[in-house]
Amino acid sequence: MPSLNYYGTNDALSSKEAYHYKKYMKRANIQTMGRFHFDPVLFTPVNLDCLNCKLVHSTTCCEGGQPYSMKPDNLNRLHLHAQEIIQTHLDPKRQKEAQETGYIESVSETFSPTIKDCEGDCFFLGKQESQSFCSIHRYALENKLSPWLLKPFSCSLFPLDIIEDGEKLLITAITPETAPFSRWGKDYEHFFCVNYQKRKEAELSPELFSLKNFKPAWTWSQELLEQSFGKECVEWILQMEKGY
Repeated sequence: MPSLNYYGTNDALSSKEAYHYKKYMKRANIQTMGRFHFDPVLFTPVNLDCLNCKLVHSTTCCEGGQPYSMKPDNLNRLHLHAQEIIQTHLDPKRQKEAQETGYIESVSETFSPTIKDCEGDCFFLGKQESQSFCSIHRYALENKLSPWLLKPFSCSLFPLDIIEDGEKLLITAITPETAPFSRWGKDYEHFFCVNYQKRKEAELSPELFSLKNFKPAWTWSQELLEQSFGKECVEWILQMEKGY
């Protein structure tokens, strides 16, 4: 039986997640191009209004945990910039901890490296006044770099998910139907960014998770998909989108 892994990590689906994945694949209207399997939920409306997240939610996605494991090339790119990120954007406590014990640890059964947590949050979570932010992402934008090059692959992937099924890759997105086998689980169901209907019904200021700024989930990770799998992958999704 082919192994099921979260692409871009060394982490495998649990037996329960694998069960839900196989069940989902039997009923989903998947389209195939070579080894790529495209899920129509890629067109689910999403608005990653991250800067306003803390204004409407008690926590952000960088809080209360740490990223999935990182592959060597991903980790090596982060290492090249990590010290500058830490000195520029993180508080003195994190700066001191990075000097003494580093910012990477191995936590999974495969002993794969990942960014460690600090006080229950991702080590690279930055805070400034009322805002919380990914210091890696901010640093990348300030230095005209693509954030996906430096951040853990999984962080850059959200709201998409990619399941490695032997030689096949399922490219999907987080929805209530995919949550049982997604690396994101059900933790994000209540977030406005991936719940258009919830945002539509909420009594919020129009500029917060603006309804007009919701766009197909896959477009938030378009650069990542193109750089990882080539323009042909993106072109296939664009053609597929015309039918929906």
